[in-house]
Amino acid sequence: MALGFLGHAYLENGDTAAATSALEQAVQHMSRFRFRQLHGWYLAFLGEAYLLSGQLDQARASVLQGLEITRDCRYQHGIGWAQRALGRIAQVSGALAEAETHCMAALQTFASTQGNFEVGRTHLALRRTRPRAKETETPPQRMQTMPMRYLWP
Repeated sequence: MALGFLGHAYLENGDTAAATSALEQAVQHMSRFRFRQLHGWYLAFLGEAYLLSGQLDQARASVLQGLEITRDCRYQHGIGWAQRALGRIAQVSGALAEAETHCMAALQTFASTQGNFEVGRTHLALRRTRPRAKETETPPQRMQTMPMRYLWP
C-alpha cells in the first residue's frame, strides 16, 4: 500500500520515472492482493505518470482500466481521479471538448462525496480545458466566482 502513495508523492513532485516505477509495482501488488479500490486508484495515478512522460496510449489504457475497477467496486474517490485524469489526457491530445466533459464528470463525482480539495483541483483542471482566447475574467474575478469551500477543506 505504501508504494502507491510513495508513487503518488513522486508524481506530485514531478519525478515521473520514480513515480512510474513505484506505481507499476503498487498496481501489481494490489492486483495480486485483490484490493480493488486501491488497484483502480493506483492505475489512475499510473496513467498520470505515463501522461507526464508522454506515453498517451499507455496513460489512457491505465486510466480506463482504473475507471472500470473503481466503478465496479463503487469507489467514488477513485472514479473522480480517473475521470479527471482522462480529462488531462484528452486536453494534452487536443480534444478540449472531451477534456471538459471528463473534468465536469470528475467535478460532479468529487462534489457528491464532499471532496472539497479535489473539487478545487478539478476546477483548476477544468480551467485548462478552456481556450484562453475566450477568457473574459481576470484571475481575481475567477477566484470570486469559485466558492471558497472548493479551495480549502
